[in-house]
Amino acid sequence: MINNNRDIPLFIGDNVKKVLPSRFITDDNMKNTPSFRIPSLITAKDGTVIAAADRASTGMDWGKIDIAVRISTDNGDSFSEMNILTNCPTRKPVKSENDTGSAFAIDPVMTVCENGDILLMFDFWPECKGLHDRSILENTNGYVEIGGMNYLALFDANTDFEHVRSKDTATGYSCHTLRGDGFVYDPNGNRTNFYMPRKHLCYEDGYGTMGDLYYAVGEPDYLDNPPPLIPKEPGELDDIYVGNIYLNVAQPPLNEKNYFVQKYVADENTEEPFDSAYPVLLTKPAPLRAAITSFIWCMRSCDNGRTWSTPYDINAYVKRPQDEGFFGVAPGNGLRLRYQKNARYNGRILVPVYNLNAAAVIYSDDNGLSWYRNEKEYIRLVGENQLFEFADGFITAVSRPTWVSTPRTVFSTDGGYSWSNNGEVLKIACVHCQKAIITLPPVGGKQYVIASHSTGHFGKDDSRSAGVITVGLAKMRSHTVKWISEINAKERAYYSDFHDLDDFFAYSSITALADGSIGLLYEALPSGYILFRKFSMDELFIGSKPAKAKKSGS
Repeated sequence: MINNNRDIPLFIGDNVKKVLPSRFITDDNMKNTPSFRIPSLITAKDGTVIAAADRASTGMDWGKIDIAVRISTDNGDSFSEMNILTNCPTRKPVKSENDTGSAFAIDPVMTVCENGDILLMFDFWPECKGLHDRSILENTNGYVEIGGMNYLALFDANTDFEHVRSKDTATGYSCHTLRGDGFVYDPNGNRTNFYMPRKHLCYEDGYGTMGDLYYAVGEPDYLDNPPPLIPKEPGELDDIYVGNIYLNVAQPPLNEKNYFVQKYVADENTEEPFDSAYPVLLTKPAPLRAAITSFIWCMRSCDNGRTWSTPYDINAYVKRPQDEGFFGVAPGNGLRLRYQKNARYNGRILVPVYNLNAAAVIYSDDNGLSWYRNEKEYIRLVGENQLFEFADGFITAVSRPTWVSTPRTVFSTDGGYSWSNNGEVLKIACVHCQKAIITLPPVGGKQYVIASHSTGHFGKDDSRSAGVITVGLAKMRSHTVKWISEINAKERAYYSDFHDLDDFFAYSSITALADGSIGLLYEALPSGYILFRKFSMDELFIGSKPAKAKKSGS
């Protein structure tokens, strides 16, 4: 592993290995992954540093995408081998931007809970192109309400969400539903023999049985027992694996005869078109499918990132009909409240979220188990907003600008429940790209704000370039930030003599490390090269005057 106490390549895709000189490539096992994107970085209460990113088959926002993590127990001087957390169901290996044969997990955001758990959240999509083909998206949170309870809606090949209401069924819906007992119920409310296992194992390449549907022959074999990653051909009395609910192309009909689906691992030796550069577990659609819409899934670690829980879905808590086909998390960092005057808000988790037209905030008061949405459903921002908290409890949400501009803000004084219409703009140059922002604990009556962001050649254009870390002093009376220093995030980087990497800087995440330094995780090359770097506070204070944008408040 390269480590000059400054730069550590944590996630290196095969697509950039083809253009990078060998001296920029580590011998870390990236499991033949073509691409990596979207970093998230957090420091656990015990000082463990946790880095997460999208592990992807292409550089697109769809395809075979899973969540990968690495951890450090020495303040970021070295990192563990890569651990894959999710293994989204795949129908066909995704090898180009035209392929959509997989469900996918995208955009990690992490938060340290009050009890010390690490909460990891991300968007989960059934097989589709996500936002890039809205024509097939269904405007729903994926659930229907029956008798005051929300149940996951499941559709056969002849039903869809647009026609989900029915006057001809006892439930009032044309869809099947997955109930709390793990069984699937038909539109008249009768329990069927279909069920989904309620327990899952994390295999070498992540949780690979989420969404698997079984047909019970007698008492169910796997209702409360983790199912096998690759089910065997069933005997006369064995339950039948019939496919995955998160795949939807060439969905088989729902009829009296249920056919066993054989999973298998495809790799570079598999015949075309099912060959894959890295091993991919293939399966087929089940006769019942989930809605084609975005979901928000959560995972948690109780041991500082070493192991992770089964993913769980919170869409029924937070996604509304007006969000339509997409409602997702803003990647990077969530916020745990610490300085609230009303003590009952301290420990609350806030997570920035958004749809295509507006932003919002969701919050949890029980370490991420149950969730609520801010009072008026939306805040007056758009896109991937970020949150930070002043030492007097004042909370600020920061927009993703629409061009190169100073980002707009809104604020909350009641723990994130309600939000103002307008706050002061942040007078730093940001482009139309995600940014990261945190505050440090106050020392000597002063609180510092740290931001990492692209500047567009220091305020001259809208390119994802000239990434910086900007330091500001929090002004408590006005609840503004006086920006005092800015340092080029890639200055004296070990690859600075490789011209293709000199200027690019996109998504990033920052965290305060236990040794007092600041850790930065950022995209240093499009879709494949994510670096970790440490900065001392002394370095950050000797930077230049922060660049200003030509345009204000977008």
